[in-house]
Amino acid sequence: MKVKKKVSLKDKIKSIGVKMKKTHLTLYSSFLHSKQHEFAVDFQKSKAKFRILNTGRQFGKTVLIPEMMKEKAMKNNKFLAYISHTFSFSLEMYNKLYNVFNAIGYIIGKRKGKYLILKNGTRINFYSYDKYDNLRGLNEFTHIFLDEAAKLPNVGWEEVVSFLCNPECVEEVYLISTPRGKNWFYQMYLKALADQTNYIYRTATSYDSPFVTGLAKEGYDAIKGSIRWLQEVMAEFIDNGGEVFKNINSLFKLDKNANFIQERCYGGVDIALVNDFTVITVLNEKKELVFYQRFNRIDYDEIVEAIAKVILRFKCKIGIEKNNQGIKVIEKLNNYKGGILKRYIFEFQTWQNQVAGSKNILIQDLVDALENGQIKLLKKDKSKEMWQVEHEFSSYEGKESRFGNMIYGKAGVHDDTVISIGLANHMVNQYERAYKI
Repeated sequence: MKVKKKVSLKDKIKSIGVKMKKTHLTLYSSFLHSKQHEFAVDFQKSKAKFRILNTGRQFGKTVLIPEMMKEKAMKNNKFLAYISHTFSFSLEMYNKLYNVFNAIGYIIGKRKGKYLILKNGTRINFYSYDKYDNLRGLNEFTHIFLDEAAKLPNVGWEEVVSFLCNPECVEEVYLISTPRGKNWFYQMYLKALADQTNYIYRTATSYDSPFVTGLAKEGYDAIKGSIRWLQEVMAEFIDNGGEVFKNINSLFKLDKNANFIQERCYGGVDIALVNDFTVITVLNEKKELVFYQRFNRIDYDEIVEAIAKVILRFKCKIGIEKNNQGIKVIEKLNNYKGGILKRYIFEFQTWQNQVAGSKNILIQDLVDALENGQIKLLKKDKSKEMWQVEHEFSSYEGKESRFGNMIYGKAGVHDDTVISIGLANHMVNQYERAYKI
């Protein structure tokens, strides 16, 4: 019987290193389709600091990124940072790289979802930029991979993430995304066109992936020529890239919460029980922020008590979406202490056919309020919670459906604050109009 030769860890690592030296990408070439492989080779050979990859959906960015990261991680004493738009995406990348290096026994330190330390002295840290202010002060990386880069708000790049790329220790910065309008990611594309020494830019459409076949292609063809098709399939930079709110900086004007003694107040509540957050927002009749609270992982009775406390304090009419979570809370509020809150509760109905009373109207009213600079919240340096507010508004998307109407929704992040402020704005519009008649 033939005895299988035992391969030592040292030989495994040595074997991987030899393969990489011989063919550059032998380590992972079998996982990549031809266009991915082409880009990986181009980036590996390039001397540019900034490596920009702009592709349509389903091109295979989530396959290509870990393969490029593996190649960099096999070099000694490097410090890699992977940054995505949500913790769940960051955790997924952690799991992929953990499985690779754990299989060869190459991990000597780890913390799930946070970092990996390898035997060659290389460290890989994992972050999300849904709270990009937490990235301030990080300055020791050699390689930075920013996934879904275009979803990072302009202010997040300009004031925080771009500074991570400045130190001399940073050798390579990978900006990888599908475009989203003409934001900072588009500006980096323009820089790449003008400076091909410090920048390398590559682009591909969704059709460039051989794995996009059948129903997927039919779906793309069904929206052909639309804004959504140009941006998400053809990877084109367009003026209106699906961002819903255009005047976000106008929100943050107040040094302190507004007056509620002499002003009428109106509230909006978005309710969640598990992963999302319950958010309570109160505006006065001038649409100035009076109160803001965001919390999660509490039960129905605790949510009802929190809302009741706000209603009794501010004597405010409050809008609550009548969805699966909202129905039970509305019922409990209506019965609260013999029904003392019943006259304050407004049930906002979301209809499936997107007609009057729907979430689309709620969001469109909020769009108008921002464009006209009507809503005023706390300045971001006065409240850390306002950074989360800005991120939610910046990440909110509108997509054109195959029937020509707009479908609004979150882009991989929480949208609880958007809905809460939207409901409060809706309440002001509805009741102040009644007072003026």
